[in-house]
Amino acid sequence: QNLYANRIWYATANKGLGFIEKDSLYGNLPNEILPNTRIKVLEEDEKGYLWLGTANQGMYHLYLYDKKFNLKNTRKALSSDDINFILADGTDSLWLWTVSCLDRVNLDFERNFTDLRHFGRKEGLEDVEINQHAAFLKAGRLWLGANTGFSIYQAQSNAAENAGPRIYLEQVRLF
Repeated sequence: QNLYANRIWYATANKGLGFIEKDSLYGNLPNEILPNTRIKVLEEDEKGYLWLGTANQGMYHLYLYDKKFNLKNTRKALSSDDINFILADGTDSLWLWTVSCLDRVNLDFERNFTDLRHFGRKEGLEDVEINQHAAFLKAGRLWLGANTGFSIYQAQSNAAENAGPRIYLEQVRLF
């Protein structure tokens, strides 16, 4: 059982990782756990693991069971060490937006990488500059808003669906 299920986790630019529980704010984890690490994004997956995306230090995950924090740095496999967005899709996969492309990471039971796939323009991604506030998962599809349009990925597929406009307005007439 996840001992931290009722906690709300937060990260700050300078003071690390902390949580809110039962209307109380608890201090940050000691600096020894994440020394000099700027956490940019947090995501909890379906198994209760907390994933941390950092600025130029890759991605970490914390095992939240038995009151132990075990760090695993996964940065060597990713397309970039600068993680801007993490989304757990509920199927033992994580979608990561890095500064260079979109990565899909498949995970085993112990949350180790079993497969890693990079997505960029040649795989159908409209733009590599994804807006993290315009990305969501609905009905098994990952919707990604970007500066020049949007892309849709079937969560279990390896290809993107380009969502280009189907109607072109050439003229607007006001009555």
